[in-house]
Amino acid sequence: MILAGTGRSCIGLVGRIALALTLFFSSTTFLKAQVLYGTLTGNVTDPSGAAIPSASVKALNVDTGIERESTTNGQGLYTFTDLNPGTYQLIIAAQGFTATRQDNVAILTNTAQRVNVQLAVGSSDQEVTVSDAPPMLQTETAQTDYNISSQQVAELPTTSTTGRNFQSLYKLVPGSTPPAEQNSAGGNPQRAQAVNVNGVSNATNTTRIDGAVDAYPWLPYLVAYLPPTDGIESVNVVTGSFNAEQGAAGGSSINVTIKSGTNRIHGSAWEYNSIAQFNARHGRIGPAYGKRTSTTKLEVQLVDLS
Repeated sequence: MILAGTGRSCIGLVGRIALALTLFFSSTTFLKAQVLYGTLTGNVTDPSGAAIPSASVKALNVDTGIERESTTNGQGLYTFTDLNPGTYQLIIAAQGFTATRQDNVAILTNTAQRVNVQLAVGSSDQEVTVSDAPPMLQTETAQTDYNISSQQVAELPTTSTTGRNFQSLYKLVPGSTPPAEQNSAGGNPQRAQAVNVNGVSNATNTTRIDGAVDAYPWLPYLVAYLPPTDGIESVNVVTGSFNAEQGAAGGSSINVTIKSGTNRIHGSAWEYNSIAQFNARHGRIGPAYGKRTSTTKLEVQLVDLS
């Protein structure tokens, strides 16, 4: 009877703990920015600064036309998680207040963007449009990161022995050493580049492409695959205060986002060519040094329908 009673007590305790955890997680708003997506959050207030509950909030991706809807809670807080990176339009409306539209809201991978909105008293049929982009201030997390934009990637010149390599832009990240190719072409056929961040071993960097780990176990300071430069949307490099989502990250956690489809026809066609007649000759003269020892690479942009 004692054992039976003890068993019932344990079962009852486990049940109460499970119920408490369920209530806790169901009533908690998470502001995490997953490594593959971004988060948009903010407070909606009236002219006096008081919170406006139950306000309608819509987030529209201007490139794809996908719209997400939410409402503010009792504290006037709204949150959109798992947003695809891109430019969004934020529309807020509430009974007795003038609707407000905020344009040019940039959502980046692995970033939580806060946009606070103050509604003016008036008719909901009226609308105030704010076209200026809100400041890119990340106050929701303590992590230190740097974002490499698609424009920086697109304007990248030839930076490696195989053409353009987005990893060369890591030199812009505070605390990083100049990236450099490592090992021979046989051991590193992608001609990936290694970089040290904040004095930590380059073997502790973690690179993800659309959330999937890009690892090269044989040479852990390199990646196994380099996506085409024209296919990269953005690169987020976290260098400090890593959260659990970053996984096994030491010096840096690098999150590469590939471009997705939009409502416009766009793309590019290009050719990468090596012409032997443009090869440089060795500076010394003689039969042992008569061979061409380097190669000039030409990359020709043919079509751009963006």
